[in-house]
Amino acid sequence: MKLKLKNVFLAYFLVSIAGLLYALVQLVSASSTKQKAR
Repeated sequence: MKLKLKNVFLAYFLVSIAGLLYALVQLVSASSTKQKAR
């Protein structure tokens, strides 16, 4: 049971990290396109 809880926490951690990276990439791409349009 303890190991399962740890696995769930690890999965949640990885998903949150992936979400942050995705958001960061979206922000960077948005700012780069704005600069190109200028």
